[in-house]
Amino acid sequence: MQGIVLSLQNALSLENVLLGLGALVVVGGLAYAIRSIRLFMKIGNDE
Repeated sequence: MQGIVLSLQNALSLENVLLGLGALVVVGGLAYAIRSIRLFMKIGNDE
């Protein structure tokens, strides 16, 4: 019984780690995209 509980906890923690990494990648990608769009709009407005 303890082995099953431990394996479940490991799976959950692994899922949480993967979800956390995925969230970081998504947030970073969104921030980069927004920054790129702002740069393009600045360049377009300057010209």
